[in-house]
Amino acid sequence: MTVRGAGAGQTIINASALGDRVFDVLSSGHLHLVGITITGGNSSKDGAGGNSFDTYGGGIRNQGTLTLDNVDVTGNKAGGGDGGGVESFDASTTITNSTIENNSALLGGGLGGAGGNIQIGNTAFNNNTATQGGAIGNQGSLTILDSSFSGNKATTGGAVDNLGGQFSASGDSFTNNRAANGGAIYFDALSTDNSPNTVTASTFSNNLATQSGGAIDNASTNALTLSDSTLATNEAGAGGAIGNSGSLTVTSSTFSGNLSKTAGGTISNTSSNAVQLTNVLVAHSNSIADLSGLFNASYSLIQKPPASGLTADSNTLLNVNPLLARLGNYGGPTQTMALLPGSPAIDAGTLAGTPTTDQRGQQRVGQVDIGAFESSGFQLLTTSGDNQSAPLTGAFAAPLVVTVKPVHSQEPVAGGQISWSAPASGAGASFSAGT
Repeated sequence: MTVRGAGAGQTIINASALGDRVFDVLSSGHLHLVGITITGGNSSKDGAGGNSFDTYGGGIRNQGTLTLDNVDVTGNKAGGGDGGGVESFDASTTITNSTIENNSALLGGGLGGAGGNIQIGNTAFNNNTATQGGAIGNQGSLTILDSSFSGNKATTGGAVDNLGGQFSASGDSFTNNRAANGGAIYFDALSTDNSPNTVTASTFSNNLATQSGGAIDNASTNALTLSDSTLATNEAGAGGAIGNSGSLTVTSSTFSGNLSKTAGGTISNTSSNAVQLTNVLVAHSNSIADLSGLFNASYSLIQKPPASGLTADSNTLLNVNPLLARLGNYGGPTQTMALLPGSPAIDAGTLAGTPTTDQRGQQRVGQVDIGAFESSGFQLLTTSGDNQSAPLTGAFAAPLVVTVKPVHSQEPVAGGQISWSAPASGAGASFSAGT
């Protein structure tokens, strides 16, 4: 069945007066919703006789095949069950170009998944709440592409709590989410099915965990791989950006400005397995060391290395300022942190094991840069003072002025550093402060 409305916010199905969910898709059912708003659903009053499954899916409960396109799911609740907005139970669910907001549940305030397959694209999850997984609680196969999570809250996994099954996120933004563990994402210790978990080309900023993992807390024994991603200004009791007690590999990513109160300004690793860092930039955490626990680093930059626990190869830069721009829009679908002129991270990475593009989708070329951002390079252009002549012992009548320009117009230069040197003999030079 297909229900096609005039557009989300124009065609509204409000179940407030019913005291029940809006749609219930059975195992043999197919429901396709386009251009509508689902609101006021409430499965909290179901579950008579101890049947908690009846409380699942405040707005929609799906046991068959469900597709949402340009749909707003808002203001629904499953008080004692899963999936405040939508519950996908051993089912197939696809959500695109939609908004899931202000829903609540015990697990998965916006969306609950128990088995089956969930595909999400270009969808916003805002201000959902739950005990586990403020926006999403997942126990199946979950893929999230080009989506955003903001203002979601939970005890574990402010945005997402992955309790098992394969998890994949790419091109996503996680901002201002809150939890006790895993401000944005929590990989639950219950996840022991050996399913791989991956996060690529995503940005985590201003997320908070009062205990562990300001952005991500990985308690699962399943392998977690993070690549081409930026984690900035997140905060936690331990592990300002990431708390890890499982298996973690990080490649071509940038960490900056993360804060921890106790251990690991950027990453706290309590596992007996070393965290693997390749082409990773770690900088500007608070006064404690960037890392806590066991780490192996290759072709990386760590501004505040720990006194012990870090094994770094000779290509890893320690105790240096990477010269990063603020988190901003420098091309690509997600915010990144550009490398400024003079950054020691430029041309200091390795292509081995590194994605062929950076977080923005820009091609990595030649000797690649450390971190999630590949600089396009810079040019010196003559501004004024060219084509002058002077006696051998004299000076030019006007200064020679040059301007630093990025090859890619969206990349900043302010705050960078340029080193000048005059010839050892013959003509000399004096330098004034640049701007």
